[in-house]
Amino acid sequence: RQWAGLGLGGGRKKKRPASAPVVDPSMEITILLQANLCPNTVRAGDEGDGGWWLCGADSAVGNDCVVYSFGIRENFSFDHYVAGRGCTVHGFDPSPAGLHSEASYESITPTGTGHGKGQAIYHPYGLGNDGTYEPGTVPFRWPGMGYLRDSNSNQWTLKTLPRIQTELEHDRITVLKVDIEGGEWDMMTDIIQSDWDELCMELHFYPGYFYVFETDTGGLNIIEEHHATHQIQRPEQSVGSVSRIQLLKKLNEVADMFLWEPNGDDCVEVYFRRKR
Repeated sequence: RQWAGLGLGGGRKKKRPASAPVVDPSMEITILLQANLCPNTVRAGDEGDGGWWLCGADSAVGNDCVVYSFGIRENFSFDHYVAGRGCTVHGFDPSPAGLHSEASYESITPTGTGHGKGQAIYHPYGLGNDGTYEPGTVPFRWPGMGYLRDSNSNQWTLKTLPRIQTELEHDRITVLKVDIEGGEWDMMTDIIQSDWDELCMELHFYPGYFYVFETDTGGLNIIEEHHATHQIQRPEQSVGSVSRIQLLKKLNEVADMFLWEPNGDDCVEVYFRRKR
C-alpha cells in the first residue's frame, strides 16, 4: 500500500512527506486554516473528551443563543459551559449512557457568568435518517460501528436535522456540535444546508483508507487511498457509500475552518464558521 505508515499516528499531527505519491485531485482535499477568524478561541468545557472550542468570548452568548449538542453520553461539560453563557442548549442522545445522564443533564444550573440564565433540555433521540431502529440495527460507519452497535441495545429513534429544527422551531443554530461516532457522514448534506454560525464536529475516517496530514500553514490535507488497492471491502458498504472528500469540499464552500485537532489515529475534531 502506497500510504502505509503515514498520516495521524498516536493522535499527533504529521506533515505530508515530500516523497509521497501523487494523488488524483478527486481523492484529496486541502482545507486552509483561517486562524485569523478566531484569534482568541475559548475552551468550552473539559480539556479532554466532553470539551470543545468556541471561536471567542462573543460566541454562544445571550438568551438568543441556541446550541444543538449531538452525542452526550456521561460527559456534558460543553453543554454546561454554554448554558452558563445564557444559551438554551439542546442535548440529543438515545444511547444507554446518554439516557442515564438525562436527569443530571437537565439539572444543569448556570452560574456566575452575567450573561443571563441559560437552559439545558435533553432529547432521547439521535441524529440520523428518520426512523425507529431495533437493537443492533442502527446504521454505522467505522470506527463508530463498535460503539453504535453495542450501545444500540434498546430501540432507538433517529431524526434528521431539518426535522428536528422544524419540530423545535429553530431556523438558525448558534453552535452545532456533532459527535456521533461515524454517523456524521450520512448527515453531512443536511449539516451543510442548515443555518448555523459555528460547527464543532468529530470526523471519523476508515483506517487504512484515509490519511490526514497537517499542511505547512497548519491546515488539513486529507487523502483517500483508492479502494482498488485493498483486498477487503469496507464493512460500511452495507449501508451505502459516501464520498467523504466531496462532502468536505462542499462544507468548505460554505464555511471556513478556524481550528482542528487529532483525536486518536482515525478521528479529527474540526471547527468551522459559516461564511456570511
